Amino acid sequence: MNTIDVDAETGEVIHEGQGSEGKLPELEIRPEGKLLEQMTTAVTLRGDRDPYFGLSMEPFAPDKAQILMAPIDPADVEIRPDGIVYLPEIKYRRTLNRAFGPGGWGLMPRSAYAMHDQTITREYALFVAGRFVSEARGEQNYIANNPEMTYATAAEGCRSNALMRTCKDIGIASELWDPGYIERWRSEWAV
Repeated sequence: MNTIDVDAETGEVIHEGQGSEGKLPELEIRPEGKLLEQMTTAVTLRGDRDPYFGLSMEPFAPDKAQILMAPIDPADVEIRPDGIVYLPEIKYRRTLNRAFGPGGWGLMPRSAYAMHDQTITREYALFVAGRFVSEARGEQNYIANNPEMTYATAAEGCRSNALMRTCKDIGIASELWDPGYIERWRSEWAV
């Protein structure tokens, strides 16, 4: 952990200690040697310390927001046997790649897998350009004696479910959370 001792009256740095990473956090110091008021924020809100670093710091650029919030093609929507409508997870990945580029976003696990009855769950966080955007718990049914589904397949389904849930916070396929849209889609597209 990095330590910085500051004189309470002058704001001057008295002592700087290196942490386990072997380097100090980047700080902006005024020409007269006093730390900026944002010093505390710069030190404590680094991504390696605050799991929600970047949350609502600024909106995405208009061109990115337009990609994220674009209306979905009704022909891309699918319906499960239980009547739930959904957009295949690859459509979410493609939208994120169009907006931010491959490698410009990531889904990070925030917990271990957990089994509840026959459902595997895990919490994930969506990051874009290194900043936290959203988090959600994904879930997927897993029946151990089902030869059609391995544990790995269920784990990937859980991850895909979390991706879908985190993407609704940035506008991707948000229509699928709107009961009015769902009813209209069913009346026009469901067979």
